[in-house]
Amino acid sequence: MKLSKKSSDNTSVDIDTTTTAAVIPSTSSTTTVGTSTEVQIRKPFVDLSNKQKKRRSESLLDYSPEELTFALVERLRIDQNNDLACVIEHITKNPDSIASVQATLFKKNRKKSFDEDHALGLYTSLNLSKWKYLCLRKALLDYEVPVLPSYHKLLEAKKRCYPHYLEITERGARVKLQALLDLTVQKILQITGTQTDSSTEGLKLISKWGFDGTSSQSTYKQRSQDVDFSDSSVSMSSLVPLKLVSNNSTIWENPTPSSTH
Repeated sequence: MKLSKKSSDNTSVDIDTTTTAAVIPSTSSTTTVGTSTEVQIRKPFVDLSNKQKKRRSESLLDYSPEELTFALVERLRIDQNNDLACVIEHITKNPDSIASVQATLFKKNRKKSFDEDHALGLYTSLNLSKWKYLCLRKALLDYEVPVLPSYHKLLEAKKRCYPHYLEITERGARVKLQALLDLTVQKILQITGTQTDSSTEGLKLISKWGFDGTSSQSTYKQRSQDVDFSDSSVSMSSLVPLKLVSNNSTIWENPTPSSTH
């Protein structure tokens, strides 16, 4: 802003009253120094490696087992884990029960089941049909009791009961006597669990045999390559084992020698 002022000699003088302010940057700065404290979070014991666990628990090795056990039981009770505390306290006070507890905890839970041969014996003794056997097996499986083998394995066991040199034709079936006797003795030794060794030498199988037949059967219109073939009359021969002995000792004896089954 300009002002006009007259001097003594009437001379006008212009005075500039504009003030220029210089901005001086401040060279002083306030620095706040903060102290940061890092809190180290302790890693859970279960997440440590074996080496780290040994290092952390190294100081506890100076205490006796009795002191450590007592402290463990007290800590479990503080954490409301009373069941585990009672078990540890019981084992500590009764060291004789450790073997029975260990056998109970670590024994393998094996479910016994029928093998094919015993299942076939049950199938035959109860005179079950295929449908009845499958229904019985399914009912047991629904209750998680898999004790019976499949019907397919049952048929395989049944085929193993057939002797070798079995000849089946349109007119009938025949088998060699020695093959039938060998298979019979083998199955008897299997069901009795008798091991074949020097003590079972001289096995003697006592059996009976006979014939039976029928006639005047209905004749169906089935084609046959043999013109003279007729199935109106049927005859058969059978062999029934009675007793198996070895060195004057009885290994097996037929409980129902007169039964047809």
